[in-house]
Amino acid sequence: MNKLIVRRATFLFSMILSLFISIGFGQNGLLVTAGSAGPIKIGMTVAEAKTAMPNFEFKRTSDGDGVALVAVSKGDTIQMTLYAGEEDPESAVNLGGVIEQIEVWTDGYQTVDGVGPGTLLSDAAAKYGGIKEIMVSEIEARQYVEFVNGPKDIGFRIDYSGIFADNERTTKRYEKGAKILSVIIQGDGTETNVGFFSEYTDLGKDCRTPEGQGEEGGHVSTYCDGPGDYRVHMYDTAMTLEITVESTVSRNNISVARESLSFKPQGRMLEWRFKKGEPFAVILRGNKYRQDENGQIKYPAEVTGEYLFVRGLPGFESINADVNVRTTKFANEEARKIAAEGYVKLKSPSRESVLINTSDYNLMIIKAAAAAESWVKSPMQVALRLVGDFQEMKMRKMVFDAPTGDGFDSFKLTVVSDGLLDDSIRAERLDFELIREANGIWQVSSAKKSWKCWQGRGHQDFSAVPCV
Repeated sequence: MNKLIVRRATFLFSMILSLFISIGFGQNGLLVTAGSAGPIKIGMTVAEAKTAMPNFEFKRTSDGDGVALVAVSKGDTIQMTLYAGEEDPESAVNLGGVIEQIEVWTDGYQTVDGVGPGTLLSDAAAKYGGIKEIMVSEIEARQYVEFVNGPKDIGFRIDYSGIFADNERTTKRYEKGAKILSVIIQGDGTETNVGFFSEYTDLGKDCRTPEGQGEEGGHVSTYCDGPGDYRVHMYDTAMTLEITVESTVSRNNISVARESLSFKPQGRMLEWRFKKGEPFAVILRGNKYRQDENGQIKYPAEVTGEYLFVRGLPGFESINADVNVRTTKFANEEARKIAAEGYVKLKSPSRESVLINTSDYNLMIIKAAAAAESWVKSPMQVALRLVGDFQEMKMRKMVFDAPTGDGFDSFKLTVVSDGLLDDSIRAERLDFELIREANGIWQVSSAKKSWKCWQGRGHQDFSAVPCV
């Protein structure tokens, strides 16, 4: 019995050891997946990558095609190269650039199957069901291998050891001793951070308090510079320190955090999240407090939790979340994910407008035509009938878009009604497309609707996202 136990224990240890060897690279931070290489992930900014690998040098490099890359190296050894959307190989590294591709060059990085730079091509082929194809690129003559059952969304480059016949660009043959040269990672399409990046405002340094603040017991306002026309405004009330973000041009503002009067902004960094070069949300680490019966901070102030406050800028107010720092693993990453998903939801093409059933419009026109009413053959008169009376609004604008100045058989009509008497929807936009039938009567071929919210009630651009 004891020998059996020993044999079972030895077998179990062997299994554990084999498992450790197969996944040990992941435990040491050097696992390669479809979206990451060790601690570096697709969708990170270069600055975030530097934080993840503090003992490595990040410097500008390029490849044979003149692509601007970032080399991650230690000493003379380049561990990986990153492509972060940059175009100029002569420019300084953009720390705000978002990593879109990772190419790994050293044998410390391997897939969960143990395949990485330096792996014999024959060994990799045995693990991945054989070689489907070896391809050579047309310009730089680089060679890439595709395996029959290779990992999805991970590419492999080999060391120029493919054997090609004259004028062939694909083969399955290769020289003895052929090896994997590099592993290429571009993400599996699920990375919400791609194309997003951050800038920061130091609430203790990038700020100024105008002269005369606080005189005779008055309130003190402090302003901190942000991107573009945005700035942070911090001011005290009788019970709280309010932290808001406002536009110096539109004067639109959003509340970020409400802190106790003892809150110290020194050392606090407000993070601005960008997409397509424009800020759309902010993230700030702050506190929640014990409250009194009126929902106000109860003094002496008692902190009940530390949170990352995620707030959408004007037009993105639906981005609103509090991430508990103490209970959320990778809280910073989660906060950025929430902001990115909120942006994608608001900007999704399917949310730009909603389709309107055109049957009611066309039935109205058909009935008028049957009654011999002449307006059904006039583009202007049809347009006026479609939009209805001017009421319960401050302004209406109509725009006609016809392919020619005269003799046209189709046109587009855009109608914007602004200043609506509604507590959440400020403006409504209708987009019509009309065509002239053979009998000269105009019919609606398509119609869409979108709307804009009042300040503080949702998006400030036209969208089909509900106002709040």
